Amino acid sequence: MRMNGKTGLSTCAAMAALALSVAAAGCGNDGGSGTDTSIDTGLDTTGDDGTTPTEWRTCARSCTAPADCCITGGAACGTFPNNWECDGACAMGGCSGDAECVTWATGLSLPGAADFKCSATLLFYETNVCVKGCAGAAECCPTGTDCSVYPNRYSCEGAACKPMGCVDTAECVAWATSKGAADAALYECGTFGFSGMPVCAKTCTTTADCCSGTTCPGYPQNLACLEGHCLSTCSGDPECSAWATAQGAADPSRYVCHTY
Repeated sequence: MRMNGKTGLSTCAAMAALALSVAAAGCGNDGGSGTDTSIDTGLDTTGDDGTTPTEWRTCARSCTAPADCCITGGAACGTFPNNWECDGACAMGGCSGDAECVTWATGLSLPGAADFKCSATLLFYETNVCVKGCAGAAECCPTGTDCSVYPNRYSCEGAACKPMGCVDTAECVAWATSKGAADAALYECGTFGFSGMPVCAKTCTTTADCCSGTTCPGYPQNLACLEGHCLSTCSGDPECSAWATAQGAADPSRYVCHTY
């Protein structure tokens, strides 16, 4: 099963939703500036239905057919990133080949557009997506960041950039410490929830362990205690409709909290 959690709001929103889900496991409520004394988790102790979430879910647009997911004014329906699958909710269908990715990257005037590849990545699980081409891992890392540590570690495989995640728990403790987390020692490296690559997540016993207050930011910064770790999730359909409204969706009532 594909576990992509794409929303159908826009090109950027569609590709960013999953990345946000991974990053939310350790983002401070200052957006990562490192000034917080704890890492905000963003989930009330109960969801919109009055229960604590028990599995990873994500906000997605409901559908009955792939065409229901296509973004008006975006790339042609059926081409990346406006290619979709419908499993009760919209999920990204991915790219069909390198040529499609070159066309997409060129249209956005992305650096190195001619070298973009259609490649499977651990981050997007079973789905091929358009990624930057490379001759070495150093070409994949964001400018001005340390490419040797989480979350900026990449590999160059098949001339395509792939995120690699964390290497061990010690690295996650160091990363959480750099973000100013008071409970940095509780962070571990592992493949949790939907993620196909190892990520840093805080250990927990209950969802209350993940939340820094009784009122926390909404999706996509929600966290619940799943698999013994604080993982990103949505708490119910009303939350997803509110998020879609904030993102400017034309039909926010169609957005649901979906399990892929």
